[in-house]
Amino acid sequence: MDQVYHFFRHLFDPSEWPARWNCGEWSSFHGWLYIGSDIAIWAAYFIIPVFLFRFVVRKPDIPMPRIFWLFIGFILFCGATHLVDAIIFYYPAYRLSALLLFGTAVVSWMTVFGLFHFFPKAVQLRTTAEFNEELRRRDRLEGELRSARDSLEARARELEHKNRELEQFAYIASHDLQEPLRTITNYTGLLQRGADPEQPERERMALQYLDDSSRRMRELISGLLMHSRLGRNSNVESVDLNAIMEDVCADLQEAIRDNQATVAFRHLPTISGYPKELYTLFQNLMTNALKFGHDGQPTKVHIQARENEKEWEIRIEDNGIGIAPEYREKVFQLFKRLHGREAYPGIGIGLAHAKKIVELHNGNIRCVEPRNGTGAAFLISIPKTRA
Repeated sequence: MDQVYHFFRHLFDPSEWPARWNCGEWSSFHGWLYIGSDIAIWAAYFIIPVFLFRFVVRKPDIPMPRIFWLFIGFILFCGATHLVDAIIFYYPAYRLSALLLFGTAVVSWMTVFGLFHFFPKAVQLRTTAEFNEELRRRDRLEGELRSARDSLEARARELEHKNRELEQFAYIASHDLQEPLRTITNYTGLLQRGADPEQPERERMALQYLDDSSRRMRELISGLLMHSRLGRNSNVESVDLNAIMEDVCADLQEAIRDNQATVAFRHLPTISGYPKELYTLFQNLMTNALKFGHDGQPTKVHIQARENEKEWEIRIEDNGIGIAPEYREKVFQLFKRLHGREAYPGIGIGLAHAKKIVELHNGNIRCVEPRNGTGAAFLISIPKTRA
């Protein structure tokens, strides 16, 4: 410890050594070549860190900035040793030189260890050529994406146009078919009313069959016409589904009373949508629940809503005869019937209406497994905000 104390106490004391000019035989050329070279090296070692410092300050987001600071310190220490080496020619501060050499050694090894840590990441850094290639690749991909997007948008516009044409055709066709069918029905009625009482049974049955068929055809065309009109000339409003269900129950009160049905709903959401279509949606689902109940058993309908992050889930469940799993997707098809007309009247279009109405609201409807194992259950998902 005494040597260390003595070293730092006499750090700048030159009295124990002669100046380097006095050590050996230096010619003027040799001496000034040595001194000039050391000073030139020191000046360069001072300027280089200045540029590195400015670079690090101006580019604070460069990867692994610590290695740059280590290099700045390493270069400054190296330059300082050369400066002191030149000063020693006149001022023999060998203790200061030794201390600077020790500092240079420490910083040098810190830089080495920093490079060990930095090197695996450094080899992963991309060169200018690699960056340019990546930019060209991205430009190419962006061009392909723009082309694909334009193509999809054009295809979407084309499909939208065709859908409008199909809806217009369905509307016109179903509307224009109503009149000849009405004529057939009227004349069939006239023939039935004016028929001879002694008319053969076969002819009476043929007239009755013709009348029933024409009426069913009118029902089918009316259903198709209504299906094509869904969403037409409708404005989006804020719709309280509780109020919709109250109106539906009021309009179906006779059927509810005949089926001794109980309908439970509360805390249904208020959504942005088409009021008439939403009324039709819940009316169709309620009508199905009342129609397909068990004979002699009171019908129970339960409607509840659950709020998710981006959508409302509305579950409608009853205790009726239910829907077999293999038909849970097919029931949403137009004019799809699972039962004969003799057992359950209708034309099989109510759930097709329901599907189209939900899709008009950017949602989806599914027939799901009922919680109690019996009956039918429908799950409707409708986004909170319209796209």
